[in-house]
Amino acid sequence: MDSASMDDHDDNDERPAPPVAKPQEDDDNEDNGDEEEGGDNDDDGDSKSASSENTAEPDYDKANALSFATVCRRMEQLWSLKRKKVKPSDQEKKKYLLPPQLLKSLEPQSVFPLFRLLMPDIDTARNAAMKEKLIAQAYCDVEGFSKGTRNYEMLFGFTDPQKVPHDMAGDLSLVVQHIMSQRIPNQPSKVTVGQMNSMLDDLADIVERRRRSYNHEWRQQQQQQQTQQKSEKTENVARLREQWLRKVIHKGLSPVEHKWLVRILLKKMEFGLGWKALLEWYN
Repeated sequence: MDSASMDDHDDNDERPAPPVAKPQEDDDNEDNGDEEEGGDNDDDGDSKSASSENTAEPDYDKANALSFATVCRRMEQLWSLKRKKVKPSDQEKKKYLLPPQLLKSLEPQSVFPLFRLLMPDIDTARNAAMKEKLIAQAYCDVEGFSKGTRNYEMLFGFTDPQKVPHDMAGDLSLVVQHIMSQRIPNQPSKVTVGQMNSMLDDLADIVERRRRSYNHEWRQQQQQQQTQQKSEKTENVARLREQWLRKVIHKGLSPVEHKWLVRILLKKMEFGLGWKALLEWYN
């Protein structure tokens, strides 16, 4: 299959990757030790300017402005091709997911915001991961699925082919997509890569806050108090996760965007390209 057939006619959506500026080494201009102070050093201003440029934060504006829906659509296309008898080459897949035009359009800025969503499994700067059970509970809380209802049983029994369609068994993201497709329009959201990263940062803050609070209580309180307060803290965090997911849902994500959000949270992308292949393509 040629790469053209993988294109969704959204060339204007394509996102490019920015080159990372390498720090320059400062030249040590030794002036025989005679002019330590008071000497006219016309190069000082230039040196300071160059130094500040080298240590400046990368610019993420272009990558942040990319459409999250388009990123999801491209990952979905690659994922669907895994089930085809005739599969595209890795080169074709990389060219489709990260077209050269896209990478060029992002220059000279950083592609980091986009790569955080494509490779959450190697993102050590943000702990926004959630286990399947916590994701299932959050969706049940937000959508009002009580225990015993079909959707509740599907979410918590996503591994059971008796509770979910056979081709979805074992994949919570597919179950979430299936359930949400019956509840929300199948229309792409206007959420950007930057907005999604910001929301994931908010979730990571919830996880980190819980960890710090629990560690502090562990040192300070007796075992009985700990047990009670840990239970209260767990309920608190569950409410915060529910509020977080409610905020995300209100952004108008499509069912397929929910699918890929779940995969980002689980750090299991599985669209046919690993992080090494993507980094090699970018570099």
